[in-house]
Amino acid sequence: PFELPDLARDNLTFEAAWWDSSLIVWRPDTDQMAAYSLETELWSELPGPGLPASYPAKLLAGEGRLVALSSGWPSSTSAVSWDVIAAEWIEGGWRQAEPVGFPTEFSSNVAHIEAAAMVGSAVIVWGEHGTDPGPTWILDAAGQWTEAPPMPIASGKAAGSLVVNGRIVATTESPEIAVFAPETGTWTRVIGPGPASVRFSIWTGTELLGWDDASVLRWTPPE
Repeated sequence: PFELPDLARDNLTFEAAWWDSSLIVWRPDTDQMAAYSLETELWSELPGPGLPASYPAKLLAGEGRLVALSSGWPSSTSAVSWDVIAAEWIEGGWRQAEPVGFPTEFSSNVAHIEAAAMVGSAVIVWGEHGTDPGPTWILDAAGQWTEAPPMPIASGKAAGSLVVNGRIVATTESPEIAVFAPETGTWTRVIGPGPASVRFSIWTGTELLGWDDASVLRWTPPE
């Protein structure tokens, strides 16, 4: 038996990722972080990434990278109204990337990270603005951001994101699916039979299952 540190006792939202043979748990609102080792079955404290205490926040791991993301920090510039801030664990400490923002036409009250995923060494982040899709950003291994086209589904709510065959498959609260190809930096919109509102999704190994309270959407990606 082991005891989870104080960072998760209050039943508040926290993020988790599997990285470097350990479970990493982060509580964004207090910036507390801990690692649980399966080898020692012990918890150890880690310094938090120092990002703004805002929601949504994401913690992603893959290809040797551990990246924390936060949104909801108003920019000091007039060019953007709502920033996405990233920090990466580098040699025992956190390195923050330059913030990137949503254009001013996205209201700072609602524009934020909707979902994020890691494919290979690239971190892909996309946002939403009410019922309209926001921009997509790609954070490369050097900590540099590149903007990509918005996800082409104007649902405003992401139900989930899965990495399938090197591509991101994003489901939303609609019968539509969006597939992102990192090598081209583009989204493809897929229309399939299914419920009017996909609230949850899972990858079975051969097909995507999306479901709401009553119906199931099944989608098999092309070879």
